[in-house]
Amino acid sequence: ERYGNPELNNDGGLIAPARDFGWNGCGPFWLIYGYLAGKAYRGFLGGSFAGCMFYPMFLLALLELPRLQYLTATRTFPSMMLLFAVIAWLAWKEYRGASGRSMIPAAESAR
Repeated sequence: ERYGNPELNNDGGLIAPARDFGWNGCGPFWLIYGYLAGKAYRGFLGGSFAGCMFYPMFLLALLELPRLQYLTATRTFPSMMLLFAVIAWLAWKEYRGASGRSMIPAAESAR
């Protein structure tokens, strides 16, 4: 605390995953990260819900990269888990609708 605000000290950058995973894990980390960012970008261009939700987060993480590792920081964990839960819930709803089960029971009795 004597040397400045911990929030303003820069511990980010491209080599930060090497501290957590070692040099052998740093390359696969960035390959997986790039693959997921590319999938999010394609989903964003295609207009999918998941792409529209994840791509802005990946873009922000890429822009914040020189300062901090945004996606692996503890401040983003609650929002990422909420986003995963919403997408899983919507996928479950879509699966239930596609499996032939009616979402509204009264709709089938009216036919």
